[in-house]
Amino acid sequence: MDSRKKKEKLEEKLTTSEVASEERVSSKTVLNWIKEGIKGGKIKLKATKKGLKDYQIKRKDLKFFLEQKQRGLYKI
Repeated sequence: MDSRKKKEKLEEKLTTSEVASEERVSSKTVLNWIKEGIKGGKIKLKATKKGLKDYQIKRKDLKFFLEQKQRGLYKI
């Protein structure tokens, strides 16, 4: 994969339901990650509001959030 395609993949935007299905969690969990974050808001999933109840999440932000979660430094 060349660098341009890799960059496009990281810039891809997902909805909360797409993130939920990829990570096998509920949409409500994804919304909590956005609103409350981990450990009282130290790390939040960055998202852009889209409509009344939906958000768009960049894949690179999701990747960073999941890496922090997986490291065990932050527990949900």
